[in-house]
Amino acid sequence: MLLQHVVQQGECLSSIAFRFGFFPDTLWKHGENSDLRRKRKNPNALAPGDVLVIPEKELKEVAKQPEHRYRFRKKGVPAQLNLKVLNEGEPVANQPFVLVVDGVSRSGTTDAQGGISVDIVPDARHAALTVGQGGAAIHYELELGHLDPIDTISGVQQRLRNLGFDCPEDGQLGVETIAALRAYQADCQIKVTGQIDSATRVQLERDHDFR
Repeated sequence: MLLQHVVQQGECLSSIAFRFGFFPDTLWKHGENSDLRRKRKNPNALAPGDVLVIPEKELKEVAKQPEHRYRFRKKGVPAQLNLKVLNEGEPVANQPFVLVVDGVSRSGTTDAQGGISVDIVPDARHAALTVGQGGAAIHYELELGHLDPIDTISGVQQRLRNLGFDCPEDGQLGVETIAALRAYQADCQIKVTGQIDSATRVQLERDHDFR
């Protein structure tokens, strides 16, 4: 029996798959989710109200020698969190960082592009990131799984804010959002329209949704 799961804010494909005991690709590539795949090109950015079909689990049997011990690893666990830290458009490269995800702390050093990649549990919800040391340290609060699709106004607003262009996240193309779009377009040297046109969406995805 198929289950139709209505996506809630804060959920992503990885967290839903983890909850129901599936590998993310198994859900995403299931035939009943073909319409959703066409609608949402990025499985990591689903919108509240999207419907993801959950199939029945299939029993898989593995023949092993009873006198031996075996270790089985659940697919899709852990998930990976990838971040790129910028300061005024420039990578914050080769700097120490501390990342606390749902109370679990990890530390390391950003790479030459300001990148951070860490393993996390698929249903993690909150992260706090500190990059650098002392008075020069930069602090971020991250709500995991809250990124809306690029083809929604709220998704565009979230990406603009994450890239340092201040605007609300109200899903409305208001004065502040238009100003942020114009500033972003000028900074990227693309046509300044103040509108969410195709060139702006493509550039935002390139700058923000690196995968």
